[in-house]
Amino acid sequence: MSLTLIGRTIDKYRIDKQLGEGGMGAVFEAFHMTLQRRVAFKIVHPHLASQAQFQQRFLNEAQTVAKLDHPSIVKVYDAGFSDGILFIAMEYIEGGTLSQHIKSFTQKKKAFKLREGLFILAQAADALDYAHHRPEKIIHRDIKPDNIMLRKLDVPDAPGEPPLRTVITDFGLAKAALGPDGGTMTGSFLGTPAYMSPEQCRGQTLDGRSDIYSLGIVLYQIATGRLPFMIRTPAEAVTKHLFETPPPADQVRPGLPAAVVQIINRALAKESGARFGRAKQMADALRQVAHQLADDETQSVYFTPARPSESIVTQVESFAHAPSVAAGFSRVQAGARDQIVITRAGVPPQTVVVNKPSLTIGRTPDNDVQLDLEKISRHHARIDQTPDGYSVTDLGSTNGTMLDANRLLEGVPQSWESGQTLRIGNCFLRWTMGQQASVPMASMQQTPYPQQMGAGRQPYASAFTASAFDSMQTPLGASRLQSSGGRIGVVVKPTELRVEPGQRETLQVQIFNRGMTVDHFDLSMSGLNREWYSLPQESVELMPGAQGALTVLLHPPRSSSTTAGDHKFKLTVRAQSDQEAAAAKANLHVLPFVAFSAELHPSIIEHKKSARLSINNESNHPTTFAIEASDPAATIRFGGVPPSIEVDAGAAVTREIKISARKRHWLGMKKSMPYAIAVTPMDGQGVAIPQRKNGQMSVKPIIPRWVVRGVGMLLTLGLLAGAFLYTRITNEQKAEIATQTAVAEAGANSAEQTRQAADANAAATKVAADAALATAAAEGTKSAEAAQLAGDDDGDGLSNQQELALGTEPDNPDTDQDGLSDGQEVNIFSTQPKNQDSDTDGMLDGLEVQNGTQPLNPDTDGDGLPDGIDDDPLVPALPTPNVPATQAAIAAAAALEAANAEATQTAIAEAALSSADATATQVSIDTTTEAVKAAVAATETAIAQAVTVAPPGLWEGVWASQCDVILCEKMEIRQSGNEIEGVFANGNGKLIGEVEGNFASGKWSLGGADGSFDFWLNEDGKSWNGNWNKTFGWCGGRSNSDVPASCGVASWYGQWKTACGTGDCEVMEIIQTGEKIFGTYANSEGIIEGTVQGTALTGSWNRNGGSGTIGYYMLPDGEQFNGNWNTDFEWCGGRSGNGLPDPCLNSGFVVFTPVELVIDPVFVDPEPAEPILGEPPILIVEP
Repeated sequence: MSLTLIGRTIDKYRIDKQLGEGGMGAVFEAFHMTLQRRVAFKIVHPHLASQAQFQQRFLNEAQTVAKLDHPSIVKVYDAGFSDGILFIAMEYIEGGTLSQHIKSFTQKKKAFKLREGLFILAQAADALDYAHHRPEKIIHRDIKPDNIMLRKLDVPDAPGEPPLRTVITDFGLAKAALGPDGGTMTGSFLGTPAYMSPEQCRGQTLDGRSDIYSLGIVLYQIATGRLPFMIRTPAEAVTKHLFETPPPADQVRPGLPAAVVQIINRALAKESGARFGRAKQMADALRQVAHQLADDETQSVYFTPARPSESIVTQVESFAHAPSVAAGFSRVQAGARDQIVITRAGVPPQTVVVNKPSLTIGRTPDNDVQLDLEKISRHHARIDQTPDGYSVTDLGSTNGTMLDANRLLEGVPQSWESGQTLRIGNCFLRWTMGQQASVPMASMQQTPYPQQMGAGRQPYASAFTASAFDSMQTPLGASRLQSSGGRIGVVVKPTELRVEPGQRETLQVQIFNRGMTVDHFDLSMSGLNREWYSLPQESVELMPGAQGALTVLLHPPRSSSTTAGDHKFKLTVRAQSDQEAAAAKANLHVLPFVAFSAELHPSIIEHKKSARLSINNESNHPTTFAIEASDPAATIRFGGVPPSIEVDAGAAVTREIKISARKRHWLGMKKSMPYAIAVTPMDGQGVAIPQRKNGQMSVKPIIPRWVVRGVGMLLTLGLLAGAFLYTRITNEQKAEIATQTAVAEAGANSAEQTRQAADANAAATKVAADAALATAAAEGTKSAEAAQLAGDDDGDGLSNQQELALGTEPDNPDTDQDGLSDGQEVNIFSTQPKNQDSDTDGMLDGLEVQNGTQPLNPDTDGDGLPDGIDDDPLVPALPTPNVPATQAAIAAAAALEAANAEATQTAIAEAALSSADATATQVSIDTTTEAVKAAVAATETAIAQAVTVAPPGLWEGVWASQCDVILCEKMEIRQSGNEIEGVFANGNGKLIGEVEGNFASGKWSLGGADGSFDFWLNEDGKSWNGNWNKTFGWCGGRSNSDVPASCGVASWYGQWKTACGTGDCEVMEIIQTGEKIFGTYANSEGIIEGTVQGTALTGSWNRNGGSGTIGYYMLPDGEQFNGNWNTDFEWCGGRSGNGLPDPCLNSGFVVFTPVELVIDPVFVDPEPAEPILGEPPILIVEP
């Protein structure tokens, strides 16, 4: 962070002095112009502040910390974003950091009093305990001496304690460095490696005991004079914090009190459960030991071979009175001539009037400005007047000359602008412009002193320095040019670039400093969308004649707004000293790509209605799409189908397509006619798969069913009326007529009885179906609610994970376009969500549900005709006519023929006719009554069957089980539909979950602990394999002999965010069936297949014609994995909502970490066999 901010006003704050700099930003002493008070002003590094998500997290954390009110936590006054600068304003603590005091003791070779150190850390522990037990449960995450400040008090807080107040800074700000999914920012290693806890190294969820471990590292440091581990890299941090024991503190520093050693050992326990449960417990222990220690030399800490000890209180007082550089400058008034203002600690500022073109500064009297101080050389630096102000040259000093944060090169003039701070030894210098003209420059020399330049060195003799730029040839495909003033040379290569949207290309810009002074050069670009490129954040510093290179990354997004074709742009290199610039032109050719989506709505329509076809062109150029409509039976007529449609990039069009049947059927029920609309891009730009949208047309018969029934009734009434009209004809004719009439009536009655029975059966079937549907709908509602909680992007009642397992589309509620959502098919109707016609009867599943037929029964009414071609699929074929009625009519005719007397015959005929009518009517009534009774009985039976609980499922019963670490033993499962619950560990543990096919998942609890489980049932139904908490083995069988020999399968299914070195792997989707996995990555361009064994996944990858091997190894909590592709290249990932492991390791040996489980010991296996899955591995790069 450059000192150029000193003197600048940001928002309401004037920046006066830089106090320090760290990984997140720099801290300055600033002055609030309105409230007239000093503050500590932290400015975040630009590469973090420029990220919108980081800004929001930073400001949110600042708001949270501002609510903290504890004397040992720094107060937050303000936070904001102004002029591109992200800042936080905090309480100003004058006494310095613990880190600064440790360094000061080392430099002065003084000893540190242990007693005072224990009281300091006790107050720090008080502050941590307060934050840990706030409602927000704030964890610091980066406790170290740099974040522990000290303030001098007038009187001690408590008797026997030193008059100091410990103040912890940066509370909660480390959390802002976490990514949006909880992982660290790309390329970062959250926390300071030397002070990180084991759980931080693993990337686990943290609690207050992580801060206790870090405070234990600080305690070890101030108690022994050294850190417990010498750590240089993140990999070393993982190894040492997880697996190595630090040297015993009383061996490093013999004579260290045993009570202090005990506190250190407990705070540094590898297992968080073995540490202090609360920071307050550690604070109490520290104070108890501190009060017992004598305040003498025997209890002092030596950071180096040291002289007698010194109280840290004395040092804090000296830090509190250190002057502000900018404050010293501000007290000097402008004079008649230019003057140089010199400030240093404890001394009032002094001024030097510039009365000659060149001034020398050094320790000896022969200098124009004598500074006889430590760290200043005899002839240290020279200041020369220039047309624009002044330049400064280091004359070979021992300790160097600093201009802002940059150390000057020996003998090379550097432009010194007004407002810049020059540092020589412990002195700070600035120059101010006078009210009169400057000293004439006629006698000014640019020649350095010979004794400082050395033999053979020559002064600059021309306006420009020679460089490689002057002699080089322009490379092929490059552009070579210089600025109008000639001080800047630029080579850009290449100037013509081609890139596919979503891919990357790089461009190199070489910069040559042809001037006579050191300068900084900035690179800017114009002509392209800002999202298409990335420029270096920092400027390049070049001495005269030197050259440097900057890389520009071009990455136009894969979007319809990234227009295909040529895009001209300009690169500008500008010198910071005088804004002289050189500009080069280049061209970016964006390649075309094809992407589109099509929708058909509604997917089910009536005869002679219209469907709307919508096409959204997601390509980056106008695209023509071919449209083709078809139906398998060639029974549909399509109107308004254009042969092709041209759609602009990023635009959408809609066309109406009229659909009708070529020929309608006369009788029966509605029929379903499937059809499809295919949309195919015709431009041949890139590769795009045609999209086929399925639909169906519903066609009603020409003559409705009620017309057929009405005609039947009229015919029956006509026959009855005719019988009574002819009762008085001749006896023989009467008998014949009577017989015929009886037969006709019997047939009519039989037909009507049959029709009534059929209607009753149909009604019973519908009642049964409605009852079953109601029960299934209730179950489906529960499943849909569960899916919504688990993540259901398309709202179809199935979770995204369920859809991946079934092979349906998570973003399409009706994958097979049959009129039923995927969730309805699975949870309610048990139909196939990827098959429009589950029972292959020629009728779509959705239409069957709409019409009342059974989508899983090809012949609902059992008449031998499939529902799709049956005119009346709910009415069975007519049964045999009523035999008793027919026989009665024949008997009546015989009786009439036997009569002799005409009168008698007439009477008998009439009587017989009446008898036949009565008999036929009675039989018909009896038969109809029986049919009704049968229909009622069928209805009752159907209803009873509909509400009966489903028979036991595949998971029902008693299982022998075994698992890692815990004693799971016998398991008993009860299943109801898609839900299971059970007990294990001889009834002490419980589990509850859901079933999807052969997969069961849910939650377990045992002995105060709980977690998740995933089980996969084998095809024989006798055994299953799986895990608890994603990485620990758990398997079972119907008997002990059925338990799988290779027990334990980690859970890899779901969505992962991955990184694979130089590759672009992006999001990976994995489907898992027990030991087998299949997945896609890189926007489905790549495919992986493999086998899971324990926590390891091995297999192969295939992408764009290339292929190779993969090896993944799951990390402890099952949320991240490390691994490789083709053995030598890293490939790691984290589940959605989790970050990537840091570092992302590619190969090495597997190290098993101890199992962490808070559970009643009675349920833990005292003598576990060989690990089933093994403890989750941590990969360490081989040395």
